[in-house]
Amino acid sequence: MKKTLMRSLGWAVLCIHLIWQLGGAESSRPGSRRIMQSGARLLAESPAIEESCPLDFTQLSNYPWVVQTCEDERPDEVTNSTACCNALLSAMGLAESQWLKDTGIFRLATTDIVQSCLGELQSTLEALGLDYDAVGMCFPEQLWPRFLTNNSLCLGIETASDFESTVGDANISSLSRGCAGDLTDLLACSGCISEMMMVYNNLNAQSSATTNSSQLDNETLATNVTVGQASSVDGRYVSDCFYDMILYTAAIATTSGPWSPSSAQCILAVSLTKAGGGKSLSVTELVLIGLSTAFVSSLMGCLSFLVWRRKKKQEPHRDFISRNEKMLKSARPNTGLIKYNYKDIKAATGNFSQKNLVGSGGFGSVYRGTMEDGLEVAVKRIHNCTPDGDADFLNELEIINRVRHRNLVVLLGCCVTSTPEDGHQRLLVCDFMPNGSLDQFLFEPQDETLLSWSNRRKIAVGMAKGLCYLHNDTVPSIIHRDIKPSNILLDENLNAKIADFGLARLNEAMGGQCPTTGRGSGTPGYLAPEYALYGQLTEKSDVYSFGVVLLELLTGRRALDPSQETTPNYAITEWVASMVGAGKVLEVVDERIRTVGPKEKMQTYVLIGAMCTNNLVTLRPTFKEILKYLEGELPLPTMWYRPMPGHRFSSHDWPDNESINSHAHSASDPDLDSLNELIR
Repeated sequence: MKKTLMRSLGWAVLCIHLIWQLGGAESSRPGSRRIMQSGARLLAESPAIEESCPLDFTQLSNYPWVVQTCEDERPDEVTNSTACCNALLSAMGLAESQWLKDTGIFRLATTDIVQSCLGELQSTLEALGLDYDAVGMCFPEQLWPRFLTNNSLCLGIETASDFESTVGDANISSLSRGCAGDLTDLLACSGCISEMMMVYNNLNAQSSATTNSSQLDNETLATNVTVGQASSVDGRYVSDCFYDMILYTAAIATTSGPWSPSSAQCILAVSLTKAGGGKSLSVTELVLIGLSTAFVSSLMGCLSFLVWRRKKKQEPHRDFISRNEKMLKSARPNTGLIKYNYKDIKAATGNFSQKNLVGSGGFGSVYRGTMEDGLEVAVKRIHNCTPDGDADFLNELEIINRVRHRNLVVLLGCCVTSTPEDGHQRLLVCDFMPNGSLDQFLFEPQDETLLSWSNRRKIAVGMAKGLCYLHNDTVPSIIHRDIKPSNILLDENLNAKIADFGLARLNEAMGGQCPTTGRGSGTPGYLAPEYALYGQLTEKSDVYSFGVVLLELLTGRRALDPSQETTPNYAITEWVASMVGAGKVLEVVDERIRTVGPKEKMQTYVLIGAMCTNNLVTLRPTFKEILKYLEGELPLPTMWYRPMPGHRFSSHDWPDNESINSHAHSASDPDLDSLNELIR
């Protein structure tokens, strides 16, 4: 009675585990496997064993249950799903396990050897009293690949070392510990089966990345496992990993070996008593078995429903992860880019606590985090995780991953995940800037955070260097499209770092000008007129945005001043243009630093800002020129005037530049007709 119940329990647990695997989570395949030992391969393929069977069935006489099970069925009743075929598969498993233990090889080398071994098995059964060809009925030729060496089976596992490297040392150690004792004990057998399920869970999760085995129905999978029927899915057989796990456990994980009664009964489901032999079961025992069977059936039905429901809930999350993983693989490779674990990022940011929120924009929110090793990071949590946002996310990742400059934020890594609790997540992890953004320094000032003139000058030069790198030192060049104070981060020494490449574009079109894109994307107040109105994007669009930020840096005023909304001074560019036109350049500078810095240098920087925000694209300088102007290596041109659309130039549009710029060089006035033609 005890042995019968133990055997029933073993198969029931294995079947329940298989149903559970149908809803299992996906995992990535191992990157590579060890090359099969040359000696083992030569042994498996050598001519000496090519025509003879290396399997030994002589000990099958110790298990009369196999023959008796087939004798209890008429030949015309035998199919590959009957008890006889299950018993023969267990018999083959005993011999294959011993072969694996002796040679380290899972399967046979050629179809001739497979045919020879099946013939040996039939001969052994006939010698033990079986009077019909049960082997031929249970294992027709189309099922022979189940026993044949083929690297397309079960993750390409061919040897014991392949199996161990695929499963991992920790799982192998647990399996060996769980199956090392006397498995005739019910509790010991149950523990061993639990460890086997853990190993199979690992194998199935790895194979799910390349197969659709989890989509097979329960009946098909159960048939494959119990009979070894090869159901091909993407060129692999879904039952093979299960069968390999059983063979390895019986051959290597146990201390007694596969032919021992304890291993044969617990792992390979071989009965230790002759079928139909022994005393008859009592009514009480039959009732207990019936109740156990009903309970297991009900439990399997409930688990099937729960797994189906779980699988349906997991589908959108698996689809999101799969779509994003493929997208990340297409990104430009970088060996230093880290793929972060979501749990680690969640812990680092205090579950994205509000107290760690350092900024938020149209494309994402940025959180401060401290990793387990003490590294402080900035985590950008992307808002749009729908398929519509795929292009923007991939674009930002590719661009920030390809640039390396001291005035650009460094990307450390990324993370993509999806769970029912947290939903879809796309995260970028960058260096943390302890001084926050320029926006905070300018418009949320404390007395101790007032930027001095020297710091403002350093920030201006740093911004220009970063943008000059994007425009001139990357191939193709990169247009940022969203230069504004909140995207200028400051490190511990107040060095400027340009961040947020969500809108950045590669400038690949001929002539350095991107196609017309409709209305421009970006932040009002910082968009160049031709881009905001007509979607005409060029590198000079970044020049305009830089000019606006430079004027904010110098004046301490926002690009758009709500208090001046009804006046011409609403936009900082118009206000500065009017002040410069009136010869009041120095009055533009923030009054808190106006008297403590070099006046001539301050005036020069104001004029550079006015030049960069010129409405005429052709009259804006390049960043190479801007850097030379900022560092005093090149004198400013005479023409500084900022025309409005439709304006007609006349000679009085050029005031005396000597009164506002002592560094201005002499030059003839530009051709007025040409300038008016440019405006038109």
